[in-house]
Amino acid sequence: MFQHGGSWGGQNSDFYFVPDRQFAMTVLTNSISGPKLLAELGRSGWALGKFCGLSNPPADPKPRPAAQLKEYEGHYKGWVIPPNGPPDKIVEQHAELKAVGGDLRATGDLEISLAFYRDEYVLTTDPDGQLNRSDFLRGPGGKVAWLRDGGRLWAKQG
Repeated sequence: MFQHGGSWGGQNSDFYFVPDRQFAMTVLTNSISGPKLLAELGRSGWALGKFCGLSNPPADPKPRPAAQLKEYEGHYKGWVIPPNGPPDKIVEQHAELKAVGGDLRATGDLEISLAFYRDEYVLTTDPDGQLNRSDFLRGPGGKVAWLRDGGRLWAKQG
């Protein structure tokens, strides 16, 4: 499955493509409730289940000991085009990930809770209670190098 989405200036989109099932879906919105619709149709797995017979693997988060969370903690940097700014202005963003009660919390420009349900895979919860699936990616040396959240990469610094 291939997926790509984006948002800018109140416009939101998602594209899903499953070549083996001859399925493609594009959703375009221009509403402040667009992200909720995208989550309900695509990210929840509803469309893939209904039209392709696919489902997301179970996501049952389990707290982890602080020692296991240590390698994910630290400063992360990402980039975004602000929704109400010119499309050629890229803004740098910063987030700090810290272990809290068996999970991770991101503070700064990214405000989410992260709960591991599988190695490298987390359920994220934003301040509005919206759930998403995100993951960590490792670099060539095997160390945590990026957090991929909502299709955006946050580079781990140091």
